[in-house]
Amino acid sequence: MAFGQTASQTAATDNGSGPTEATLAFLNGWSGLGVELTYDCDDRTVTSWWNHAQRPNMTPEVMRSCDSLYAGLKACSWAGDDWFRFYVMRTKHERIWSYGGDFSLLLDVIERKDSATLRKYGEVCIQSIHKVLSGVGDRMISIAAVDGTCLGGGLEGALACDYVVAEKSVKLGLPEANIGMFPGAGAYSMLTRKIGRRETERLITAGAYFTGEEAYELGIVDELAEDGEMDKALARLKDTIAPRFNTYLTTVRARRRVAPIMLEEMQLVIDDWVDAAMNMEPHHLMLMRYLLDKQKANAKPKAQVESIDGGSMPEQKPNPFRAEQASAG
Repeated sequence: MAFGQTASQTAATDNGSGPTEATLAFLNGWSGLGVELTYDCDDRTVTSWWNHAQRPNMTPEVMRSCDSLYAGLKACSWAGDDWFRFYVMRTKHERIWSYGGDFSLLLDVIERKDSATLRKYGEVCIQSIHKVLSGVGDRMISIAAVDGTCLGGGLEGALACDYVVAEKSVKLGLPEANIGMFPGAGAYSMLTRKIGRRETERLITAGAYFTGEEAYELGIVDELAEDGEMDKALARLKDTIAPRFNTYLTTVRARRRVAPIMLEEMQLVIDDWVDAAMNMEPHHLMLMRYLLDKQKANAKPKAQVESIDGGSMPEQKPNPFRAEQASAG
């Protein structure tokens, strides 16, 4: 049995109903750094799994792998294969979905004032994210299944999917403001379409963390999962969509047409992001180094995970939305 092939694969193809041989060849033959691929023909789902060897973040190599995967899925769809209906983005890390940007690379290029390399990195990230935004396949609906800490560029990657499912207690956030930066991989574009300009700007400038449940109340997360029950939540969502798949698919297509996010728009924001990075203060770079060390510690296997408490990290800013919700209640 080939990698990623489920037990139901043989039955699905032997009776003539299933993906084309070309699609199966792509799925079985695909390999990429930091991302694994599985599929289920009966469930009509392709799933990618973050499986970074070190820190679970968006290195240039990992983002190029994602870009290659999305391009391949699009090519299968454009060739006329519409068997797979769902693309799901998940993680194999126990507590972390994605830490976002590559702090090692950022520290190096910012300290050297290498804006050209930083811009290339930003371009790699947004090209991959935009492929998801514009539709992974002609007849596929994308779902981000967030069951671990998801920050910065990681949250931007999740937001690119048609639907975001998150466990109630999972920690999400765009904390770039805490280090004098800005989330440059599409957060502003995607969130303004989803929750409006005012709320988007308050969220970005606050740099606050929030739970999956709070993100659901804000309209950032589309479906909630009980803690530890992501598989059940995904099954419920797909069971809801499947009987009216054409309606749901056309709805997400209409969303892209009515409120499109063009690659050119994201590229212009990257220019501003690079400018902000080149003007970071020394104390913000020190904080980035501190966070990098903590990321490395927490990316170890569960038995070796260290606490993120302690050290000299400044106190986290309060979530302004959380305060409003408390007073409103």
